[in-house]
Amino acid sequence: MALPDAARRRAAGASKRGQPYSCIGTFRITALTAFGPSSASFPRVATVISNELLSILVCPENRTSLELADEALLGQMNRAIAAGGVKNKGGEAVTEALAAALVRQDRAVLYPILDRIPILLLDAGIPLAQIATKSPAGSLPR
Repeated sequence: MALPDAARRRAAGASKRGQPYSCIGTFRITALTAFGPSSASFPRVATVISNELLSILVCPENRTSLELADEALLGQMNRAIAAGGVKNKGGEAVTEALAAALVRQDRAVLYPILDRIPILLLDAGIPLAQIATKSPAGSLPR
């Protein structure tokens, strides 16, 4: 896969203006914005977890495959979390918004991804039925 020009310059150690980044001793300070989640050049999966890892992960409850939750589902979940009342399967209230998550194939359970690590514990799973009943349309986005 070819890197965009900005990423190629950053990988070579040049700033946007073509000047080298400042160095402190032997450590180079680099910008990672070219590889961040806002970059359109790289798929979203690559910024959260690798495709290879995603292909082997399964739900710990029923061993069905998992997929990365889309923006619509994450938005709906984060609105429900902000409103309060979302609990995981362990009975604990979920209070922090999710930046990424894996959803089970039947779209019944969501597993959070924290710091690029999928939390695939039974108690960490968030049943999606609780947000489907709170949404105006009464259904989960596909």
